[in-house]
Amino acid sequence: MERIEPVNRFDQLQKGNHLRSVWKGSLPYSISFDAIINDITPYSFLAFNVTGDLNGKGSCRVQPLANNTMINFVWEVAPTKFWMKMSSPFARPFFIENHDQLIEQAISGFTKMIEQKSGCPREIHPQASPVE
Repeated sequence: MERIEPVNRFDQLQKGNHLRSVWKGSLPYSISFDAIINDITPYSFLAFNVTGDLNGKGSCRVQPLANNTMINFVWEVAPTKFWMKMSSPFARPFFIENHDQLIEQAISGFTKMIEQKSGCPREIHPQASPVE
């Protein structure tokens, strides 16, 4: 991930907030998209619509468990770049590998942020569903 920045200024995450993010994996391109929050329950649920190089929606549910926390992230997006749509039949394995690397970077960054804020080391066990 290269950056995430607010498009509109806000003090706390809430419905209507607009964020822009740019992601760069190992392939020679970046993906930029905007996310607008359309539903939020603090510390437990977040839903948003995505526009830009990707179009669709996403949600994140946080569920406390006995000794840890489970985070379920649902991502229903499609690329909007013409070259990406046209090359996907033969470049699909490369796109999937690049996506997996980006997810690993995001999980690592998120874990470090939580460790810094809580002062406790965390053990992460990602369980990803296959990309369709």
